[in-house]
Amino acid sequence: MPDRLDGMVSAMDVSPVTLFSLSAGKLRVDLAPERGASIVRFVMDTDAGPVMLMRPGNAAALKEREPRQLASFPLIPYSGRIAGGRVRFGRETVTLPGNWSGGPHPIHGDAWLKPWKVVSAKAGSAALVYEHDGKGWPVRYRARQTFVLDDAGLAIEIGLENIDTRPMPAGIGVHPYFPKTPATRLEARLGHVWLSDAELIPTERVAVPAAWDFAGQRALGPLVLDNCFGDWDGKAVITWPERKTKLAITAEPPLSHLVIYTPKDQDFFCVEPVSHAAGGFALAAAGTPDTGTMILGPGERLIGRMRFEPSPVDR
Repeated sequence: MPDRLDGMVSAMDVSPVTLFSLSAGKLRVDLAPERGASIVRFVMDTDAGPVMLMRPGNAAALKEREPRQLASFPLIPYSGRIAGGRVRFGRETVTLPGNWSGGPHPIHGDAWLKPWKVVSAKAGSAALVYEHDGKGWPVRYRARQTFVLDDAGLAIEIGLENIDTRPMPAGIGVHPYFPKTPATRLEARLGHVWLSDAELIPTERVAVPAAWDFAGQRALGPLVLDNCFGDWDGKAVITWPERKTKLAITAEPPLSHLVIYTPKDQDFFCVEPVSHAAGGFALAAAGTPDTGTMILGPGERLIGRMRFEPSPVDR
């Protein structure tokens, strides 16, 4: 049985990790601090049974240390791929080591691959911290996520602080996975999109083509995408008509970019609020404007806030 910590927070052993569970009204969230502070499950209880608001993880993914098979994980200190691992820190160019088996380019930073610590657990909320030692990514930083669950939804605050002695390029975001049903629809207002090469390195910024326009409630259907969109207004809605459920996603600046990932022939997709364009560090270093890339000096912080709020729909 779970051990009660405080109010609506509980901890539960699921070998080989401990899950921290939040509960509020009909909503439940399970967190895996040891697996990159990932969300394992975000579920809403209904009269017809539980509705998974994010694709749930499983015991195998927890055992295999694979956050990409869980419900959501953090993107710190950057989102997307870094071509060849090359990053400029002032006048110095550093080559990062590879960090995954899916390709030659490092992806999504360090924090999603590391164990985090639970620093507070109160009624309906938990705060987790990871402190990077400067190995791999060569600047020490502190990452923090705060999860707050209430009767209406889940709020996440994600933060990055430079705790080293030199500045660094920086970005933050989250990578949630959502169930994809035959009739799933997505709505989001987006200003531009980055086209990518065969290795998914962004090459060109263009206006959003009609085939990728989500300004209305667009059915995902067979659409295949893995692109970063910019000038996002911070609002998106996922609708699952068969499940009579929708999920509103809202985010505050600096989370003004949105990655949409709809892989071929899969039962999931991703809608990822992020602070910068994929490949943004290299683009910014080359003089490309409006990539969202930030330079954090020693002691400076980058903080983003977002919310996931479910509600019923008639159709």
